[in-house]
Amino acid sequence: MCLESMKIRGMNKKAQEVVSNFGTVGIISIIFLVLVVLGIWYFSERGSEIGGQIPENAEVIAQACGVVAKESTINSYCLQFREVKTNTYVTCDKLSLYNIPVTDSDGAFANMNTKCNQYSENIEAKIKEACTTGDYKNKPTVEINGKKCSEYTSSLKCVNDVKGTTYKQVVACTTEPVLNSESLCKAQQGCTWDITTTPSKPVCTGTVTQCSDLSLDKCKNQLGCIIE
Repeated sequence: MCLESMKIRGMNKKAQEVVSNFGTVGIISIIFLVLVVLGIWYFSERGSEIGGQIPENAEVIAQACGVVAKESTINSYCLQFREVKTNTYVTCDKLSLYNIPVTDSDGAFANMNTKCNQYSENIEAKIKEACTTGDYKNKPTVEINGKKCSEYTSSLKCVNDVKGTTYKQVVACTTEPVLNSESLCKAQQGCTWDITTTPSKPVCTGTVTQCSDLSLDKCKNQLGCIIE
């Protein structure tokens, strides 16, 4: 009787150990599975996030920039605006701003990026021109190289061209010798090509408006005025 009781107690103990071991393994397995699921979810979400940041036409832009990089074409590489998406443009030296990956095994991209740095003022001037009198005039939300046109033009104004003909005050159109043709006369704000007073000898009449009175879109065609 005692022997049977001892056997039963021994079996119960072993059963308890089996159940205990099974429970421990089960808990560890569940934790492991949860971690695996969470890991898969994290990396899939992260991958989607990173993929979503890369423009759809990134490969096309990268290939085009790769070609002009190998040709060492400054104008096409540093000064040409390439459409990333609607109202967003980039030059080849700023592809990283939009997560556009490039393969630069021969160092062509790095070489051209260095050259573009030497032309930074020219690039800035071209962007400002595009935003004021060029293709993106009156489009403040257009983005070029990470900045809106409104940011490029916020500090610009129409001023006298100290390097050329300078109007420091209002000038009569007839006193300016270079305004002796219809096209030149009409290009100046405030001037009129008069063909009625003396039909055989038309003259430019009126007064030239000061540069500071002009809007940026009219500044470019105004004699003696520049955008700065």
